[in-house]
Amino acid sequence: MLLLLLTQTCNAGGQLWYEREDNTNIKVNLYFFWSKHCPHCLESLPFIQNLAEEHPWLAVKSYQLIGNESHIALYEQMAATLDRQARSVPAFLFCNTMETGFDPYTTPAQLRNDLHACYQYLQKHSDLNHYPPATSELPPQLTLPILGDIKPGESSLMSPNM
Repeated sequence: MLLLLLTQTCNAGGQLWYEREDNTNIKVNLYFFWSKHCPHCLESLPFIQNLAEEHPWLAVKSYQLIGNESHIALYEQMAATLDRQARSVPAFLFCNTMETGFDPYTTPAQLRNDLHACYQYLQKHSDLNHYPPATSELPPQLTLPILGDIKPGESSLMSPNM
């Protein structure tokens, strides 16, 4: 049943990622795939559960994978639509995007930002055909182990000055 829904939804022009009643009533769908045996998944659960309460424009669809073959098949098929493989949990799929893993210090802010960017994009555009927008911008600064702080736009890792 879930696979049939996914196939119909993907064929309907990407409505898998959002629901739109009109330009003022947009719901972004966040698909959360997780395992009850995964410590990072369990750590992410309270955050995910609060996310929809924080953002009324967000619909969280949670799928626990252990013992649920249909959930596993859905995860595999959704990942495949994004040219990705369903290898890791927790996995967060939304707006033509798939993010995996959970770090309590970085993931919540990153996920909120990415979801909000998608929501704002949908308020201005009729679909997600060009989302996420291609970007060639480099981060202003990276901190790498051993190498320390580097500015990608101003230096190269192959620099003879190192």
